[in-house]
Amino acid sequence: MLGGCVPVPAVYGTSRVSHETRDAIVPGTSKRADVLLALGDPDETDWDESRLAWYWTENWAWSVWGVAPGAGGMFPVYGGYCFDVAFDERGTVTRTELIRGGLYGGPGRCLDDWSAAPSGSENAR
Repeated sequence: MLGGCVPVPAVYGTSRVSHETRDAIVPGTSKRADVLLALGDPDETDWDESRLAWYWTENWAWSVWGVAPGAGGMFPVYGGYCFDVAFDERGTVTRTELIRGGLYGGPGRCLDDWSAAPSGSENAR
């Protein structure tokens, strides 16, 4: 059996939240209005609106396999991302975090995954 991966980047879901946009959202300084203007409507909102999340997936690569000449196939390898933002009662950002993981169930799972994420996940502030 032959196998391999071919990187073919592609983005699905909410537009990727760039490093520049994430860095512009500063805990203790940025307000809810700043975040919404920069990122648009969130994919998820906590019940009390103290946390918002944006979700997207990327096609990280294509897995290619073959068992004989002309017999094989390929399938995409996806990875999910969540960018989560928490606010205090005055609407000031208290925490941001980019969680890179496997296949999230899509919107509806980001905030749950954030609660379960170990301290020190990528871009935790």
